[in-house]
Amino acid sequence: MAPLARFRVVELGVGPVTGLATMVLADFGADVVKVVPKGGDPFAAMGSWPLWTRGKRIVEAALDDPDDLSALRSLIVDSTDAVLTTLNRAERDAIGLDPVSLGRPDLV
Repeated sequence: MAPLARFRVVELGVGPVTGLATMVLADFGADVVKVVPKGGDPFAAMGSWPLWTRGKRIVEAALDDPDDLSALRSLIVDSTDAVLTTLNRAERDAIGLDPVSLGRPDLV
């Protein structure tokens, strides 16, 4: 069994910062769910994108769509151990994706 097989991580960011970190987590067996904007990741045209996204499930969501945001919150609350994001604290707080609003003070 892979060392991180029991962990689920949500990647909520664009570009190499979150992409490379979650790539390593996926390489060690974590279930990584990469959330990209509806219509696809703006970085998908880069040659290295397939490398960064290997081993990940890709989910499209619009953070300004109440239904998409509700589904994302449910995913995080019900079964996620960590969220890696490029959203700043004010952005997370504004859409209710901070640990307190989610009722998950243990969330990394």
